[in-house]
Amino acid sequence: MVLTALNISACSSSKSSSHSSAPTMTLDQSFQISTGSIWSIPVYDGSNLVISTEAIGTTGGVYLSKYDASLNLVGIATHIISPSLLNSNPELTYTYANNITAIADHKHIFQDGYHYITCSTSGTGTGGNLYLMKIDTDFVLQDIVEVTTDNAPTNDMFLVGDGSKIYIGKFHPGQGHDIYSYDADLVSLGAATPIGNTGSGNETNQHSNGAAAIFHNNQFHLVAPETLAPGQGDWFCRIIFDGNWNVVEERSEILTDATMLGIVSGLSHEPVTDTFIVHYARSDTDGGGYIYQAIYDSNWSLLANEVLISTGNYQRPHSVFVNSDLFLGYDSAGVYLSKFNVTYP
Repeated sequence: MVLTALNISACSSSKSSSHSSAPTMTLDQSFQISTGSIWSIPVYDGSNLVISTEAIGTTGGVYLSKYDASLNLVGIATHIISPSLLNSNPELTYTYANNITAIADHKHIFQDGYHYITCSTSGTGTGGNLYLMKIDTDFVLQDIVEVTTDNAPTNDMFLVGDGSKIYIGKFHPGQGHDIYSYDADLVSLGAATPIGNTGSGNETNQHSNGAAAIFHNNQFHLVAPETLAPGQGDWFCRIIFDGNWNVVEERSEILTDATMLGIVSGLSHEPVTDTFIVHYARSDTDGGGYIYQAIYDSNWSLLANEVLISTGNYQRPHSVFVNSDLFLGYDSAGVYLSKFNVTYP
């Protein structure tokens, strides 16, 4: 599979920067991962790149694969969770009684020596379930808890950590997200915290699902689309929260491109240039499109908006920087991983 990296300016932003310090990404290699058919999420465990992928169906679920810096597979892929494993776990009280048939969507972070994965199920009736797993570096499942049960919608979640705690953003239609907080041992830290449009006077922070968040300089930076409705997404917005999910900076549009913006799945911080980078598929349909990256300075002023992969229709990019490399996972009738070499201005 041959992909190209091409720099262009195709969209506009409500902000612009007076200087340029954007890093440059040059494609090194790409390949299709054999496990999974959707979602390709790379993280770094301090030694290796770890990719989580997802296979659809009753025998599917989430797989973990480990790669070295040259993208050579280390060991074998591990099927970490499946519908049958969920159904056979009596500690998952609701699941054990309801015969889960499929896993739908997942997110993945690595923090303090462990992988944390949240995944949803399509469920029946009024909605699916939301789970959180803790997994060690040998891909041994340490624990799994039910975050919510029979509480739609549970897909299109986001997952972020602050170095010690783990936070799941469950979509709350018409408002934004409800934040479920856990310690490193998957002990719940109390009732969910609603963020977004939570009442009179706070409507300005309403945001859609298909969002992503990262923790940087003791703040949560959340990027969300206007909507996931195909052909109706005109902008991405950014909201900044403190460590307790109180709003520090209100919602601000950071990218506009009429009808072409949907899910925001890839959000990362490049430390050398102190830039935020949003990876997204530019398209007005559910069929995906070219993968773009919008690069912002430390104040979220737009430095560049460029097409990164321009040879097909792709969805759901996720990104991680490791030293001077960018690793990008994405899917299109299969799951893929690309490595880009990063150079600095």
